[in-house]
Amino acid sequence: MFKHVFLLMLLLESCSTQDIKLDIVRKTSDLLDCNRIFGYDTKRLYEENEILIQVGVIDTTTEHPPIEAAIVNIDNAEIVLNLTVDSVLNDRTIQEYSGNNYYLILDFLTITKSSFDGTCTIIKGKIRSTYHIVGITNPNL
Repeated sequence: MFKHVFLLMLLLESCSTQDIKLDIVRKTSDLLDCNRIFGYDTKRLYEENEILIQVGVIDTTTEHPPIEAAIVNIDNAEIVLNLTVDSVLNDRTIQEYSGNNYYLILDFLTITKSSFDGTCTIIKGKIRSTYHIVGITNPNL
C-alpha cells in the first residue's frame, strides 16, 4: 500500500508544472534608468504599457560607475539582476544577468534601431522558463 501511495505522489510531482512566471508591470522601476523594455508583443508594449523586462543602468553613487542591470517582477517582487555577459554578433545580442538566486538570458535580434525580437530564459535552481519576447527602446526617453 505504501509503495502505491509513494508512486502516485511521485507521478503527481513529476506532472506538476513549475514555471517561473514574469509579472506584467505598467511602468518602469524608479531604481533603473531604463533604456529598453521587453514584453509579449509590440502592440501591448506601446498601447497598454505591458512590461515584462526592463533593461538599463542603476546609478548608485558618484564614486562608482553605473551598474548595467535588468529588472523583472516575480510574485509581486521587483528582482534586480546585474549584467554578467554582453555579447553582440551581427544583429544578435545575448545578455546574461544574475542576482537574488535568479539567472536571466536575453537572446534577441535587432530588427530596427529601436525594435528587438527574441527570447528570454529565466532560471532559478532547477526551474527554467523560456518566453518569446519583443523589445523597444524606452519610449519615455
